Amino acid sequence: MLGIAGKGKRNPKRMLWLIAGLGIVLGVINSAWARVQAPYSMEPVELKVSAQLPKMLADALDPQGSVVFTSENGERMNICEIFWAKTVAEQNVPAGSSKLLYGNLKAGSFVGMIHFLPGADQEYRKDYKEQKLKAGYYTMRYGVLPAGIGEHGPEPGDFVVLTPSALDHDSTRVLPSSELVRLSRMASHTKEPAVMSLVEVTTARKTFPEVITDYAGTCIMQVKVHLKPRKGETAQDLALAIVVLTPLTEGEGS
Repeated sequence: MLGIAGKGKRNPKRMLWLIAGLGIVLGVINSAWARVQAPYSMEPVELKVSAQLPKMLADALDPQGSVVFTSENGERMNICEIFWAKTVAEQNVPAGSSKLLYGNLKAGSFVGMIHFLPGADQEYRKDYKEQKLKAGYYTMRYGVLPAGIGEHGPEPGDFVVLTPSALDHDSTRVLPSSELVRLSRMASHTKEPAVMSLVEVTTARKTFPEVITDYAGTCIMQVKVHLKPRKGETAQDLALAIVVLTPLTEGEGS
């Protein structure tokens, strides 16, 4: 019988194997726990002048943004900077008429800019569809995922479409869907546009902006964007939540 080398005696080799095996199991569990628990953080950052960022876009952005970062091998890693538009265009939508979370936003309108930083590992520079993106500046425009496509099932879903800033430098334009998809393919370098999913705001969290890491390891930023005031009306803010980072798969990251 394994583990017994005579009555009342333990097999030391067997014990060593058991201890080693337990250590491996605990290591895997700790690694998985650390992956889920590894928090993403953010702090304020000022918009900097860059040759890669057209002036017209820079002028349309709130100069106060957020840098999202994590820790890998005990060292801080800055992943991306996000800057939101000074004002975001909206449209009149009758209450209860839209099943979209942010259907009052105008499709194709400019909502902000994301800067994927060159110092981040490529595994952290991905869109919602796990498409890896190059470091650089990308415009974010509001879009609608067609019904029956993606994670949203049969209903349409909200998202932002990413486009290299060099190809999309006029923040005042509202881009038609076909043009937006065509330009976004220049970001993903695939047939699919590069997108970031918009999700429901967690009302229990009262701080804006803030990043939240859920149980699966998804990093979500909650922020309030400034809606463009309508004639004769006071400007309003809109609470919005966006998936900044999807969960890392086995072997990615720390």
